[in-house]
Amino acid sequence: MNSNPKLQPSWFLVTAALFYLAFWIQTDWTIEDGMIVARVARNFATYGVLSYNTTSWVSSCTSTLFAFIVGLLALIGIPPLIAAKIIGISAALMGGWILYKAALRVQCPCHASITAGIYMLLPPTVAYATCGLETPFYTLACMVALFSIPCKSPQIALTAGAIAAIIRPDGLLALLIVIMGIWWRKNSFACAG
Repeated sequence: MNSNPKLQPSWFLVTAALFYLAFWIQTDWTIEDGMIVARVARNFATYGVLSYNTTSWVSSCTSTLFAFIVGLLALIGIPPLIAAKIIGISAALMGGWILYKAALRVQCPCHASITAGIYMLLPPTVAYATCGLETPFYTLACMVALFSIPCKSPQIALTAGAIAAIIRPDGLLALLIVIMGIWWRKNSFACAG
């Protein structure tokens, strides 16, 4: 059977997007911390205070950067919880695309599509894409950082690693791996030459 390899990746993106939307509509799944992020973002959009309470500035969410981005969307009229979920779904879809492109390095397009599709439809991926937390955004930053190292893109890898570290403290591990990977790549090619 002759199929167009350029059309193959679209099935997992469309399927995942529809599945995420159906899951969101059917369950209205939100983690309590997602509601905390939404409140911080709402306070930022309404009062200019990036805090859970408007009277006392207390950091109450894991990622102030994510709450800030959600707050910026709230400034243009998107309800904060919906903005957080839109970012989560978008980041999960972009992460699936990046995984597909990385899998193409060692697999045919059909198998790379299946690999990305499995990741995209794993229950934790679906749950985090629609829960209102920064996890899909953080995962995307880590994927960009780690998958950029073999592509000879140290600037992209370092930038994404730094963003991962800003999104969540454990992102420092991704940044450290990027730095070690770039160092190893530079030194291994220097020895070979």
